[in-house]
Amino acid sequence: MKTNKLLYLITVLGFTLLFYKKGNAGINFGLFAILLIAFSGIMNRSVWKTKQWLIITAGTLISSFSVAYYASRLSIFMGVISLLILMTLQRSKYTFYFIGLASSITSIIGSVIFNILGRLYRLKYLRPSPRISRQTKWSVIIIVALVTFLFLTLYRLSSPIFNSYFLGIFDHIDWGWIFFTIFGSFLLYSFFFRPPLLNKLLRLEPKYDHTIKETSLKPYELSLFRLFSNLESERSSALLLFVILNLLLLFLNITDIHYIFFKGELPKGITYSDYVHSGVEAVIMSIVFAILLIAYYFRGPINFDAKSKNIKALTYLWIVQNIVLIVMAAVKNQLYIDAYSLTYLRIGVYYYLAFSIIGLILTFYKIFFKKDTWFLFRSNSFVFYWVLILSCLFNWNIIVTHYNLKYSHEIDYSYLNSLGHQNYPILWESKFYDSINKEAYQLRLTGKYETYYLPETIGTFLEDCEKSEIIIWCATREKTYQYFEELA
Repeated sequence: MKTNKLLYLITVLGFTLLFYKKGNAGINFGLFAILLIAFSGIMNRSVWKTKQWLIITAGTLISSFSVAYYASRLSIFMGVISLLILMTLQRSKYTFYFIGLASSITSIIGSVIFNILGRLYRLKYLRPSPRISRQTKWSVIIIVALVTFLFLTLYRLSSPIFNSYFLGIFDHIDWGWIFFTIFGSFLLYSFFFRPPLLNKLLRLEPKYDHTIKETSLKPYELSLFRLFSNLESERSSALLLFVILNLLLLFLNITDIHYIFFKGELPKGITYSDYVHSGVEAVIMSIVFAILLIAYYFRGPINFDAKSKNIKALTYLWIVQNIVLIVMAAVKNQLYIDAYSLTYLRIGVYYYLAFSIIGLILTFYKIFFKKDTWFLFRSNSFVFYWVLILSCLFNWNIIVTHYNLKYSHEIDYSYLNSLGHQNYPILWESKFYDSINKEAYQLRLTGKYETYYLPETIGTFLEDCEKSEIIIWCATREKTYQYFEELA
């Protein structure tokens, strides 16, 4: 415990030194991540032999490298997610990523509440220990602090001279630094002192093989669902339901294929925006419900029922048709991009659709190899996490800018300019630069339109770079700065 306290104090100090008034993220994020990884290994040396912990550590280092190189929002977001998952995995090697993330967030938000409940639990059900007697010391400190504050306030009101000297002393204190340090200590507390009560409440995942075994199944009439159905009724409902759903999905896919590939135009009264936005949202929701429905029917007995071969065949067909539905949604999204331009939102649509296909493939795998529902959650969270981690290695700002300059019919320079420092040199060298910025500058002078004006944006960027510290160094930020310094 003493080691944890010392490491906790060092980490809080490191958090304040690395992030207070820094403004940007760079190598400071990587240094902080390495600090937490090292201290995690010191507190629990067995984690160095734990596969799950090593995998998340690798993901944390990859995202930290991306922050130091690109400083993109995605890399920062995934770096924070990785550290939150690491917080749980250092204590529970069985926890999969989604449960680990939820556990860490809950622990940070409710760390004080869970510690109080844990102390009350020990006082009521366990024998008194020396640790519990420390509460007396804390109560003394709190009472003395409150009484001192009361009299200090009264003395300041009674003497203006004393009050001026008192305020003069506090003028030299950086209150922002103090509050930032308190905020950091609150965030990091659960990393080093996790409430035992929270571990009991969030120990959800069973520690056994994720393959369903016929010998381990209870008789169906003793199952949780005996009040609603039996095996025969479920078999009949599944068969009828998957027949209907296959027919509906077949009609939907034929309709989309007809309009996109044969007619080559949208139905009257339907815009690209309606065709993509509402369509993609409905597709994603339908895939989620499809996976949940399949997980329900194939949770147990039907996996081994000799009379359920037709149900399995219809389910496989439905999965394939859902994949076709996703592919058609991707084609719609590409038509939308061709008509307008590439944006992060439209890239996000591709990610949602890719995750949907991954979920369906893993659902197919679950049925074929008779895996349980925990396997589905665990495998999906693993794949989704690593897809996003590896995505941090790509410079998406540059990809979006190059694509739009090359293929877009109407280039939105304000949007490209808002993406960040990485594409400033590309926009500066663009052949469309002069005409676009003259128009933007005139509109800005008249105050009729709020838009990005590239020279002004670059000037602000250069000023920020000259004021920034080496601790927030970022490779692409430095490269852009050197480019414009050489031009100057």
